[in-house]
Amino acid sequence: MTQLLDEKQAAALLNVSVKALQAWRSRGGGPKFLKIGGRLVRYAMSDLESFVLDALRTSTSDRGTTPPSRPRIRIEHFLDKTRQPQTTPPPEAALPASRPKPR
Repeated sequence: MTQLLDEKQAAALLNVSVKALQAWRSRGGGPKFLKIGGRLVRYAMSDLESFVLDALRTSTSDRGTTPPSRPRIRIEHFLDKTRQPQTTPPPEAALPASRPKPR
């Protein structure tokens, strides 16, 4: 039978926090895991080893052969193409209006 680790042991082995493992489980992109009885989470040692080996790269530009876990964010998603570029206001508009002094 394969050796199973709890999330504290798996996090220590990967040198990440338990919260990082929990986030990976929620979003995807982390090592494969087992859910036993609906709540008990375990990691197989072989899956952790595969996760580490899949992360190996030969250079900083190497994206690896595994598909990305999440779609890449493109700047076009944040730009509203219907809006015109915003111009800077004249200097006098940037100053707050003066208030009368209280008596």
